[in-house]
Amino acid sequence: MGKTFAIAIGINQYQVFQPLNYAQQDAQELWDLIVYQASVPANQCLLLTDTSLPLEGRSTYPNRETIQGWIDALQNKQEGLPIQAEDQLWFFFSGYGVSYEGKDYLMPIDGNSADVPGTGIPMQSLFTCLRGTPTDKILAILDINRASSTQSGSLLGTQTLELARQMEIATVLSCQPGQYSQETSDLRHGLFTAALLEGLRSGQCNTLASLDNYLQKRLPQLSDHHNRPAQVPIMVVNPPGKVHQEIFPFDRNTSAASTGATLTSLTSSNINNQSKSAMPEPNNSPETEEDAQFWRMLTVTCTGLAVILIAGVLFANRTVFMGLNNNNGSPTPVAPPQANQNPNIAQPPPVATQPASPPVTPPAANTPPTANESPAPVPLAVAEPVFPQLSNEDLLGRARTSIGATQASDYLAAIEMASRIQPGEPLYEEAQGDIRRWNLAIMDIAEWRSRRGEFQRAIAAARLISSDSEVYEEAQAAIVRWEEQAQQQQVNQEILAEAKALPRQNQASSYNNAINVARRVPPGQPNYFEAQRLIQQWSQEILDIAFERGERGELQGAIAAASLVPDDMPAYERARAAIATWQSRLNAQ
Repeated sequence: MGKTFAIAIGINQYQVFQPLNYAQQDAQELWDLIVYQASVPANQCLLLTDTSLPLEGRSTYPNRETIQGWIDALQNKQEGLPIQAEDQLWFFFSGYGVSYEGKDYLMPIDGNSADVPGTGIPMQSLFTCLRGTPTDKILAILDINRASSTQSGSLLGTQTLELARQMEIATVLSCQPGQYSQETSDLRHGLFTAALLEGLRSGQCNTLASLDNYLQKRLPQLSDHHNRPAQVPIMVVNPPGKVHQEIFPFDRNTSAASTGATLTSLTSSNINNQSKSAMPEPNNSPETEEDAQFWRMLTVTCTGLAVILIAGVLFANRTVFMGLNNNNGSPTPVAPPQANQNPNIAQPPPVATQPASPPVTPPAANTPPTANESPAPVPLAVAEPVFPQLSNEDLLGRARTSIGATQASDYLAAIEMASRIQPGEPLYEEAQGDIRRWNLAIMDIAEWRSRRGEFQRAIAAARLISSDSEVYEEAQAAIVRWEEQAQQQQVNQEILAEAKALPRQNQASSYNNAINVARRVPPGQPNYFEAQRLIQQWSQEILDIAFERGERGELQGAIAAASLVPDDMPAYERARAAIATWQSRLNAQ
């Protein structure tokens, strides 16, 4: 087996696009894995990130000029990596991608949505350069975050998959065209790269087939576990026989000690050229990660319950703790709890009422209390004024602390609190700035729900946006669109339910009928990708039935079944090859 070469690119701090959180770490840790745990020499692995060091005097800053320069140099052994015919080459990218007028682009750190062709890296150019290297053992792994605001033409990934098939470059996309590649702070990675690293570290992904099998199972699990929209990877391997090609020289018996020895043995020049900070990772198997997540969730939950119980005890005994704070020995009046307060939200400290001030609710006799009297308690049923004794600073602070991460209603409540600060009062402009941001946050939540296919919840969130917000018109247009999509979703769900009821065991024609029904869900509509997943699954079922018949010697039946595999499915090439084999055996008889 030849050498392994790798190019890993990860970009966080885009100049135009919204920064990503963990793309740089994705590339860094894959580089670490290949160099430190697979013992591939560092001078065979190129790392281009926001902070990567120069390599042999050449920049590794991931702008367009630098990335394109390194890609072009792949075909020049003097300037690029000295790749031979027997070697294998990995290309990894974590960052933004754009589909513009039907063509896919990787976006460098200086990529501009206003000039995609002029600032992006054309996927056509990348694949042409990869194909021009001496080796045909190439693996392109693309963890692309779709920049939806610049989407134009076809869905991102469509052209990439076609190029991979035509140029016979094994390619893995982090998600289906139309889906979003997600990140999570829990893993400090993109979900796709987290699954990729788990699979490689476990030693279970040494071939394209095993890598695809692992990612297909693990990535949806991570999406669900971390409450992210469904994310399903897709792999293209052409010709199909390459699926059993070894892709990673990983020694699953490598111990931490041997890894440390490898680190010590690296030359100082290699270390200076690449990151020094990465160390061998602990075992991040799926079971270990899920256990850790469980205990973290349990700890947080128990802590929250303890805080609530302690707060309840303190509130119930507030007169004992606070009753003798006045110089004259009388209890300090305390603002009563509001009926709509959330016990799970930290409240600001109660504000003491000055003894000589009139009470919030006058006593029945309409006479003010004396200096030694406490104000009459405010009945809990009184709704106005809600925060009569809070300063603007406390009111705005309470609004800010009441917001949850994904609850649009929390943002609405915060907006209502902040709106009580009137023009000309202290912090008015600051409150208005918060209100604008909170309306935008509500719109983001609505958009996020719509991408998950939760159209009714998206509509409910969008309806909370106030009419004077800058995104109000956008929200109203989105509501109309989502109402239509919700209706279409219902229709498509009924179509898929009809299709799912058709397959019968060992009846290839029944799977074919189900495929024909599922194809009634058109591209761009809700449930389209679910329909495509089912069509791909049923196509494989048809091929499995054909192979079972072939093993029993039922060659005519095997050919008839295999002929039903659609020509746009991954199983099609295998079906055609099998038909040719069975036809030859029939002719020989």
